[in-house]
Amino acid sequence: VRGLARERMHNNNTGSPWFDIVYEAYYDKKLEVYSQLPLDWTSLQRFWTTLHLRYQPFYVYLAIYTFLLSLYLLFSFALYIIDRTQIARKYKIQQVSNPDSNYILALKNFLMNTVFVIPPMIIIGWPIFKLVGISNSKQFPSLMIFLLQLFFCCIGEDFFHYWFHRAMHLPWLYKNIHKVHHQFSTPFGLAANYAHPIETIILGQATFFPALILRPHLFTFYFWIIFRQLDAVLTHCGYEWPFNFFHLIPFYGGTAFHDFHHTSFLNNYGSRFTWIDKLFGTYKEPKYTQDNKKL
Repeated sequence: VRGLARERMHNNNTGSPWFDIVYEAYYDKKLEVYSQLPLDWTSLQRFWTTLHLRYQPFYVYLAIYTFLLSLYLLFSFALYIIDRTQIARKYKIQQVSNPDSNYILALKNFLMNTVFVIPPMIIIGWPIFKLVGISNSKQFPSLMIFLLQLFFCCIGEDFFHYWFHRAMHLPWLYKNIHKVHHQFSTPFGLAANYAHPIETIILGQATFFPALILRPHLFTFYFWIIFRQLDAVLTHCGYEWPFNFFHLIPFYGGTAFHDFHHTSFLNNYGSRFTWIDKLFGTYKEPKYTQDNKKL
């Protein structure tokens, strides 16, 4: 197999080492010989390994991104139905509901960022991930390692997000960039990514930085990206669910923590935890006026 892979690489050589380096970052010619390899479903590790042998890792990367977008829309649509039917009204944080026009604006913004802003970040990010060592070459993580790394990413993202987000509230940055995200003082799931393209790029780095520091297995990295996106939907959903087990984690602020930021503007900059806001004096206990009080 290795001999055949070397032969194919030799036959397909372009003569330009720089072209080959860039090309092979996205397309591994050695994996062409595994194209007929069946997927092994006997364990998660075997499935993950055979998946990346049968298909180009960059293609799997794009497929997971597409899966993430689908989950985002699915959860957002489910929350829209819940809001319109009012079947969970007693868990709704603010009394105010968003009109359909706000959902249409959020959907347009989502499509714009999905088509024009995020894909370049994905394409540029892929060789960087490989360069720093986020790959399948590492040992597949045990459950304990996986959970510890996921928790580190949550803490790290909260730290970077706090400072990037707080900077966005400086007068010029808020007026010209961050004000877009604060267009809705009553958050809803689909508005989690409602933002100016520049903000999407800047705050997106808060998600990637902990992983670039930690350099986990590629499986952990993908799980973290999906988890972070769905976590953003949760913190913007407008509902404080009683079955949210994250409240068992110390300093977890929940949806009410970030929901209040959209009404106070100058407090609660963290993503999900309250510790960094409390440390730097920007935390404020969620309280609502009579017009948007908790039901």
